[in-house]
Amino acid sequence: MHYQMSEKDKHFGVEDRARLALSPRARILLKRGFDTIGDALRPTLGPTARTVLIEQMFRTDPPEMFDDAATVARRIVELPLYLNAGGMLMRHLVWRVLDRVGDGTATAAVIAQALLRESTKAIASGANPAILRRGIESGLEAVVEAIDRQATPIAGVEDVRRIALAAGHDQEIADTVAAIHEKLGPDVVISVREWAANELSLEVPDGSKWEAGFASSEFITDQPRNLAWSENPYVLLTDAFLERAEQVIPVMQRVVAAGGRELVVIAGKISDSALAAMLVNNRNGMLHTLGIVAPVGGEHRIGILEDLAAQTGGRFIVADSGEKIENARVSDLGRCRLVWASRDFFSVIDGDENTEAVETQIRAIRAKLETAEIALEREQLRQRLGNLTGGVAHLGVGAATKTEMVERKSRAERAVKAVEAALQDGVVPGGGIALVNCARAVPIDDPSLSLDERLGRQALARALEEPLRAIVENAGAEAEPVVHLVKSDSGRTGYDARRGEVVDVYAAGILDPVNVVRTAVRSGVSAAVMIMVSEALVIPKYRLLHVDPKP
Repeated sequence: MHYQMSEKDKHFGVEDRARLALSPRARILLKRGFDTIGDALRPTLGPTARTVLIEQMFRTDPPEMFDDAATVARRIVELPLYLNAGGMLMRHLVWRVLDRVGDGTATAAVIAQALLRESTKAIASGANPAILRRGIESGLEAVVEAIDRQATPIAGVEDVRRIALAAGHDQEIADTVAAIHEKLGPDVVISVREWAANELSLEVPDGSKWEAGFASSEFITDQPRNLAWSENPYVLLTDAFLERAEQVIPVMQRVVAAGGRELVVIAGKISDSALAAMLVNNRNGMLHTLGIVAPVGGEHRIGILEDLAAQTGGRFIVADSGEKIENARVSDLGRCRLVWASRDFFSVIDGDENTEAVETQIRAIRAKLETAEIALEREQLRQRLGNLTGGVAHLGVGAATKTEMVERKSRAERAVKAVEAALQDGVVPGGGIALVNCARAVPIDDPSLSLDERLGRQALARALEEPLRAIVENAGAEAEPVVHLVKSDSGRTGYDARRGEVVDVYAAGILDPVNVVRTAVRSGVSAAVMIMVSEALVIPKYRLLHVDPKP
């Protein structure tokens, strides 16, 4: 087996060879690396999570402090020789969970680590890894069904506050997120940004706000704030490149003939010739114009322009349709009360919206959200949805130091994403209780199962109890009595780690989003099974030059 050298490796004389380890040694080495990072992430689980200190590259800088599993894992970029492959699998696991649902990273890590531990014991006693895997994966389907059966919709703003607090562990952030949802509704899009002051800030812009600005600073009408304003304008929407003045002048003339005094042109690109015609008319003519470059991004740009057409009651003129911009009629243009633009953003306020078109766009965006897997695409779709439903808020997070700023912003992002997930699919009992309930739902005594399949399902059931154990241990209590009590109850009893007492989780508001729990379980099982069935570990020769090859 060969390692394909890069040009850099060849330059430094690295030999084209690799070191190979076979099972059981390979599986032991992978598990050791997996556990190395898993042990660092386990203390971050639960409302009384411990912190992990990470030394920065410049040793004179203060260490970073995090209670977020994904951020801790991200800071670990490499482990010693034989541990690295397993460690990077754990790192990839938590970042995949964060990317999909924004929370549940520590839960996924704890489940994966426990499942790998239990399955490794079974393999050491003679179980076949492939048959163990079959038992685990068939049991997983029963677990997912059990999660869905426990789901209930969010009851109100108080549930939003509790979920945000459980995910972000910050009361002020949870209160702010709940207030935003109470004011703007469930479809609100909350963007989290750094804020200069040592406090939270909240901006709720009027109308829809998009990341694109005016085509020239010559359009600025508000010099102190560097903004361009247009009141009661007609709005021309196209993704075409306006290359000539002759493309916009006829439209401007028709607007003037219709009694209009303002025209906003939102186009894919505006040439100097077209800009000159608009700016000269601003100085000398009867019509004031404002040119805005449409947001970039292919399909994303087209979708935004379609949204704006629905919001303003106009028509989006598609460049590839062959239709000429200069033939656009006044009836093709949208209307609104106000448009403002800066160098980086523009906003359309109080448009003459086409209600049917807006509902069509909302349905289309929600359908795409259900299938979108890329985080950036989901964020763009949610931004569009928020603009169409009138719910966009910008949450600024401030802190006394840069280290605290990074940590608190991460808390806010987790809180926001957890609430979004809960609103989408509902909630289940939190604090690991839903997973314990699922463990009881794993069919272990099925007579059709082989012995190794039963061992796989037993390992899965035991791993599902592990998050509750970790939460109780992180709170400084004894785990086994609590786990026994929860397992013997009807499914409502749990442990309040903040108060250190057993409670009714529904009454106490200890809830987790369904999507977060489901994703954590699926991802954790997938990662553990990947190592469980691995029979060989290949280490490139270039890593052996710098580290002692003996494990």
